[in-house]
This record gives sequence, C-alpha cells and structure tokens, in this order.
Amino acid sequence: MNLGLELLIFLFVMAFICELIDTSIGGGYGTILTPVAISIEIPLVVIIPAILFSEICTGFGGGLCHHKFKNVDFKVVGLDFLLGFVGITSGILTGISIPPFWWRFWIATIVLGCGILMLFTLKERYIVKGEFRLRNDIPLTIVCSFNKGISGGGYGPVSTAGLIAIKANPKKAVGSTILSEGLVCFIGFAIFVLLGKASWQLNPLTFCITIGALLATYPAAWITAKLGAYKLKALVAVLIIFLGIWSFIKLFKLV
Repeated sequence: MNLGLELLIFLFVMAFICELIDTSIGGGYGTILTPVAISIEIPLVVIIPAILFSEICTGFGGGLCHHKFKNVDFKVVGLDFLLGFVGITSGILTGISIPPFWWRFWIATIVLGCGILMLFTLKERYIVKGEFRLRNDIPLTIVCSFNKGISGGGYGPVSTAGLIAIKANPKKAVGSTILSEGLVCFIGFAIFVLLGKASWQLNPLTFCITIGALLATYPAAWITAKLGAYKLKALVAVLIIFLGIWSFIKLFKLV
C-alpha cells in the first residue's frame, strides 16, 4: 500500500503521541492508533502487523526504561507471555476470517469498554478481596491478547486497568503491561508472517510508526515514575470513551 509523505508524517506524529500515552499509563497505543488508521482508509490487515511490529520495539524499549525505574513485575510478564500465545493466535485467526463490520464493531466495543474501565479504576476501586494474586491475571491476559490479535489494540488499557482492579501495584501494572505487550506482539507479528500477511522487511508505514513510537518510550517511563498518572489517565480515559462513541457513529454511518 502506497502512502504519501504527508500521511506518513501524520502517522509518525500520531505514533509518538499514542506511545507517550501508552508507555506512561500502560495503554492506548493500538487502541487509539487503529481506529485513526481505519478512518483514513488503511486496511486492518495492513495496520495491525505494522502496530504489532512497532510494539515489539516499544515493548522492549519501554520495558527496559520501566525496569530502570523499578516499574516491572516479572512474574506478571512471564504469565502474560505464556498465555498471550493462546489469546493473540485466536484473535488473529478470528479477525482475518470474519466480515469487516464485525471486527469494526469489536474494535468500537473494546475502545469504549477500555475507556470505561480506566475511569472505573481511577480511585483504586477493586474487584477482588485480599492481596494481589497472580492467578487473577489469567483471564485478564487471555482477553487482552485476544483483543490485540483481532484489532491491534485493547491490550494495554484492559491489562493496566485490570491489574490495578485486582490490586497490583499501579506503577508495576503499567511497566509490566508494556513489557508483556511487546512479547505478545512478537508472537502476533510472527503469526502474520507465517500466514503470509506480513514480512520482516519493513515498509514505510511500519518504519514511520515504529520510529515515532520509540522516541516516546523514555520520556513516557519518566512520566510514570516521577509525575504520577491520575490526571493523565483520567484525560485519556475520557478521550478513549469519545473515540469509542465516534467509532460506533462511523460504523453505523450516523453522521
């Protein structure tokens, strides 16, 4: 797919902004970037592998930055990697075999749900009793990785908000999600390559969003460690809710 220079620059800037949000609060990159790309008529089968590849790079880069600031729980990362294979494989196989309306409907639903879940967990509301238990993360990581495979987004917001809701340390929820998402995206991109839907050779779209996203990883990790994320998370939650509503409006052609 040939994209003009202006469009590539736009996607570069969007990737930087989305990754700044994603790495600082633990989600939002693919959740925001996928609907934006679809709105400018980039096919899902094109944008998802590009997003997956860029998040392999940012996942490792952002994960290392968060590790420097002691924001990573490697037990969570290990579990997410092991179970993520099941979820993202199921998501990819579902996404390439269903009509466009239904994956667009799923994306809109996930985006709206992510925003609502982020708002729900702003004031440390919990859905479990007692202390954090790793086993409570099992259904969460399967759902997150399935979202990633079918839509390119919906991993970070659900994982971060979900981990906080089951009483994980908020900063470790962010850092662990960033690193585990990179590992899961590696699995997903490899599946696209095996299916003949993507190549390890970078195209201009993948290159632009990868570089744009990588430039945001360190400042975003610093934001998480030093500034706190309550106001930023609230702003992004509202933004994602509006994006979900807008996705439904576009899907049903209400305007």
